[in-house]
Amino acid sequence: MQKIITFSLPLSANNSVHIEEENSPVMFPYLHQHEEMQMTLILRGEGTALIGNSPFDYVPSTIFLIKGNTPHVFKSKPEFLVQSASSTTRAIHVYFNYQRLISHLKNLPEFKPIRAVISRVDHGFIINKNDEAWMANRILALRKEIGLNRFADFVSLLNFICEKPDSHYAINSNNLNVSLDVQEGAKWNRIYRYVLTHFSDDISLKDVADIANLTPQAFCKYFKKRTRKTFNSFLNEIRIKEAITQMTSENFLGISQTAYSTGFKSAVHFNRTFKKVTGSSPSGYLKHHYTIQQRFV
Repeated sequence: MQKIITFSLPLSANNSVHIEEENSPVMFPYLHQHEEMQMTLILRGEGTALIGNSPFDYVPSTIFLIKGNTPHVFKSKPEFLVQSASSTTRAIHVYFNYQRLISHLKNLPEFKPIRAVISRVDHGFIINKNDEAWMANRILALRKEIGLNRFADFVSLLNFICEKPDSHYAINSNNLNVSLDVQEGAKWNRIYRYVLTHFSDDISLKDVADIANLTPQAFCKYFKKRTRKTFNSFLNEIRIKEAITQMTSENFLGISQTAYSTGFKSAVHFNRTFKKVTGSSPSGYLKHHYTIQQRFV
């Protein structure tokens, strides 16, 4: 098991929101954590981020929001580990002491929606692709601001994420609640990528067990022990996440079409699973989405 390094960031006394630009062959290469919340925009480079216990691929335009005291590390692909202007990793990191903020603003009614959403996730968020460009422009604009303007715009970013539920995917321990190091994280990343690629297919237990080099029975025990859920439950969560992306896109073709395109064999099964995962029916979710969407038009 890789040791987690805990340290304090040398933040400015004049700004609550601190921004760092990274342009190097590798980002900090060790599993680490710090008190500050971190928002990272990848501008150049590819690799795998281990956040909490969950591995996620990143490419240019990927945006992570990582909660304070969450172990994390960004591992570049080999081709980005050479000292070359065209192949180094470039990223913008925005650091912010969220706990200090809520200690002062927790009773303000305007801040309660932000606090409610962030408190429900274990490790943070990944911004969905449909909102990456808008978010990236806002993060880039933060570099030119100081003082109250920077603070207000960063809080506005948090508010956007929390008010627009389809803008992000929560990083929770329950997604892949695995006790692992970076090497084993690669195995889970293979499983995760396979599911993301084939979720609309009729995935057999043998198919995914082969990815982990286990028998189906051994894989079930392995997966349940480390995630506290069945593989089928995990697969359904991935399918519902994709369904939400389709439902909130401009090319939405209807709930029934979305159900079949995300791997469900019937609309009834889709509706039942959707409510189990999100707490709302598909139609209820859409109604809420359109109401929130009007605030940002």
